[in-house]
Amino acid sequence: MKKLILLISSVSILFSFSKLTNQKTVIKTKKAMRLIHVKDAIYMLEGIGGNIGVMVGKEGILLVDDQFSHMHDAIKLQLAKISTQEVKYVINTHWHVDHSNGNENFGKLGSTIIAQKNSRQRMLTNQYIKVFNHHQEAYNANGIPEIAFDNAMELYFNEQTVLLFSAKNAHTDGDLFVHFPESNVIHAGDIFVTYGYPFIDQPNGGSIQGVISAVDKMIAMSNHQTQIIPGHGTVSSKNDLISYKQMLITILSRIETEFKKGKSLDEIIKTHPTRGFSSQKINEAIFVEIVVNNLKDKLNE
Repeated sequence: MKKLILLISSVSILFSFSKLTNQKTVIKTKKAMRLIHVKDAIYMLEGIGGNIGVMVGKEGILLVDDQFSHMHDAIKLQLAKISTQEVKYVINTHWHVDHSNGNENFGKLGSTIIAQKNSRQRMLTNQYIKVFNHHQEAYNANGIPEIAFDNAMELYFNEQTVLLFSAKNAHTDGDLFVHFPESNVIHAGDIFVTYGYPFIDQPNGGSIQGVISAVDKMIAMSNHQTQIIPGHGTVSSKNDLISYKQMLITILSRIETEFKKGKSLDEIIKTHPTRGFSSQKINEAIFVEIVVNNLKDKLNE
């Protein structure tokens, strides 16, 4: 019965994900995109894919992520409401299609794309996201990041500092988060989401331990006025980050306790280690399997 539930959940997730990635027509802009002012010259575009961070200024527009390719026109229409400038930079928080599929469109227009170096490598070749049974094709030359870094990078643009921090082996093997210190805003990518416990792409280098470590770094550079743009969900606060971290630590501790007892995956799932928490995206059995695989990976290091 457990295997049947897991299969049904995976099929449901797959249907939703495939519907988005295969969509050929743009939904009406008012329904597809919502422009939210975060602080100063920083905005968030909420749409079908991951949240897009936007910085505007006299030097041009900087985007953090660019959603799906078929959302390009809807994105441009929203940007036109706040700036007449072109998109000069696109920063990819990671390589997953719902955050980077717009690269080819923006690259073709002359935008400079920046990513963590592992993400750049992923975009050069076909990828497979197991949980969603999704095959992501390599991007063409326009969509490949021109600038890639390992640990950290600084960019000075629109009279602001833009700090990029690598978070390898968090949500994927090539995550980064972006800090706008003068505006006191962080774009967390899918390291932090508000839909509950997250999807972690364990087969592609993601780990719950890495997510917790990256969240710790964001907490350390935050105060109670910091505005945090999640990969998916609503603009959040430092307290939201702290609560998210505590949720992950609690679930990890419960699973690790049972794992150390030598229990099988099915036995651990039956203890309901996510009790008290929920997720709008990931079934409990899938999440527990991801964490158990992370613990197995640790043992094999």
